[in-house]
Amino acid sequence: MTTISKPTVERHELCSIRKPDGSDLKLNLQQVVVSGTLLPVGARLRIQHLFRSAEPRPAEVIYAFMLPRDGAMKGFHVRGETFEIHSELRETKQAEAIYEDALQ
Repeated sequence: MTTISKPTVERHELCSIRKPDGSDLKLNLQQVVVSGTLLPVGARLRIQHLFRSAEPRPAEVIYAFMLPRDGAMKGFHVRGETFEIHSELRETKQAEAIYEDALQ
């Protein structure tokens, strides 16, 4: 096994996303950090995306993250100034129901 000891860091300034009204969402990708362990077959990686929002109110965003065909995401965490969310793996229909209830 090989451990990646120095994370890869890239800095970005702009992420163009449109609101339903056609205006730009003020959400910028600030940093990408990749760290992990190379295994005999595959790797165990941690990928961190840091976004900064300049929106006056919370925004609902669908974020698509591509994985290799045989890859799997075990979880995700979202942190804001006043909140923190940790994912739980659920069946699709149950996850959708929980999400819809949370929006109420």
